[in-house]
Amino acid sequence: MLSNEAYKWMVVAHNGSCTQINTGPVQQFTLIPLPDLKVQNVQAPVSAFSGQSIAIDWTVKNIGPGNTTTNQNWTDAVFLSFDTIPNFNTPPNTNPNLWSQFELPVKPLLIGTRANVSALDSGQQYSNSINFTLPVSYSQPLYVYVISNYPAGVNAPQQVSFINDTARAPQPVIVTLSPTPDLRVDTVFTPNTTFSGSAINLTYKVKNYGVLTPAGSVWTDKVYISQSPIFNINTAIPIKTPKANGTYYANAHDAIVTNNTQMLADSVYTKSLQIVLPNFIFGAYFHLCSHQCRQ
Repeated sequence: MLSNEAYKWMVVAHNGSCTQINTGPVQQFTLIPLPDLKVQNVQAPVSAFSGQSIAIDWTVKNIGPGNTTTNQNWTDAVFLSFDTIPNFNTPPNTNPNLWSQFELPVKPLLIGTRANVSALDSGQQYSNSINFTLPVSYSQPLYVYVISNYPAGVNAPQQVSFINDTARAPQPVIVTLSPTPDLRVDTVFTPNTTFSGSAINLTYKVKNYGVLTPAGSVWTDKVYISQSPIFNINTAIPIKTPKANGTYYANAHDAIVTNNTQMLADSVYTKSLQIVLPNFIFGAYFHLCSHQCRQ
């Protein structure tokens, strides 16, 4: 039965032998007109760099003959997809850093939701938007979808059709890898000879061969010792800082230096700290520093 359509009915009486003996008057009723939410005008940038924040805008219009009411509510959900045929029937991925096109089955990425901002009479509409920061590892075209009434809630309006609830931006967002900082340990200064178990002074210099480090980024420099000049975290030995009595047994802290100051391209910083060499080692060893970054 269709909404907003008139239907007629009547009661016909029969006796025990199914012979019609009487008919009632013709009655008429009309089903209440239903709304029809349509997602339209989904807008996203044509191109972006990884690590950049992008804005996604859309409009929801009630193209049905009926109105939604103030006690009805629904949610607009924004998705990214690697292709034009995403599967919305399975739970989406919600972690941007773990989302991959090589994951099978490939799921869309839910990047955010927005509640409806108002009830909609027939012909009315509202606009909404969301911002999303692309992870620094992204480098592929991404298709943007908006689904209204996702997932359908208890108080969501009944509609003429649900076909209009999904819409896609007219073009994909072409994501290009951003230039990144490139921090390198240029020089490490230590004594040429010393004894195992000794505390020594270490000075090292780090230079940024890439672009400006992002605002608010934090990274640590960690010191290791190895018999190989090529760093391998599986074979290198973490170095400790001395305790108050000059030893590192037991529970001494790793030799780590935290940095949170933005570094311009080609800029340099120099750090000095005291470290303790492990006991019971001898021969030629190399001091190595590694970087561990976090935002």
